[in-house]
Amino acid sequence: MNLTLLYSLIVLLVACGASAVTIYSHREDKSRLRWMISFGAGVLLGAALLHMLPHSFEHHGESAAWWVVAGFLIFYVLEFSTFSHACEESDCENHALGLAASAGLGLHNFANGVALGAGAAVPGIGWTVFAATVAHKAPEFLTLSSLLLAGKRSKGKAFF
Repeated sequence: MNLTLLYSLIVLLVACGASAVTIYSHREDKSRLRWMISFGAGVLLGAALLHMLPHSFEHHGESAAWWVVAGFLIFYVLEFSTFSHACEESDCENHALGLAASAGLGLHNFANGVALGAGAAVPGIGWTVFAATVAHKAPEFLTLSSLLLAGKRSKGKAFF
């Protein structure tokens, strides 16, 4: 079997497993969803802020800070003005929570696929790219499926 295909199938299984954990443990009690969103987001933010950002500063200096600020502002404006707002009201007309996260993670997953393919093509680097991809897929999809459930999506839509 092609190594890239094998890596991709394992990553898909990890992502589906994380989504299934969220969906099958979901109750109408929102405290569990909030815990899952917080946990997944915390793991991803920890990886970004404690691992990736210091490396960015090493390689790009001060300009890395401007890219971080620009990325934050772009997603803040998109989330606030077009995609959703977080509300606790049952009669709220706009429960689109998770659309910006879905769009961002879709682009992110495309980049993961390119990295997996490129990593598998270079001897000795494929396993490292694969391990890094698998390590962050579980918290990523735990967070995404929790966001979609919190945004009033059905369990089926949140899974797929």
